[in-house]
Amino acid sequence: AQDLSLEEAVASYLFNSQLLTTVQGVVLVAPAQAGEGRAGAVIRRLIDSGFIRRALFLDLGESMANGGGPACLRLRLPLTAGSLATLPCGLLLNEERLSAIESWVDRHYRTTLSRADLADPLLLDEWNDATAELPTLLR
Repeated sequence: AQDLSLEEAVASYLFNSQLLTTVQGVVLVAPAQAGEGRAGAVIRRLIDSGFIRRALFLDLGESMANGGGPACLRLRLPLTAGSLATLPCGLLLNEERLSAIESWVDRHYRTTLSRADLADPLLLDEWNDATAELPTLLR
């Protein structure tokens, strides 16, 4: 918190970075904004300490302007077997869970949404029914 506030980390898109394990060591792939200011200083310290081998910064301005953005770079944290065992039940994606989520999407996700739909009070009921299934689906 003293090196980089949560607000600064979010604004720099640092959490949209990805850690890649390579034969040369761990490489951080990050949006260009993460290499600037205090976020950049944190990354340089991670390199200097040997936690990561290097950082690769990508200009995602065009992607962000077109409705995409840094979400394509997801943070990946390798887990040890011990860390993996402490994860809450149902957190990991497997074939069964993926199939159940795809089925939920097929049942509840509209392919179109019009202004009239937004004015329809039944849309809220539809949404409530769909979201009521999620706690069971995601365990």
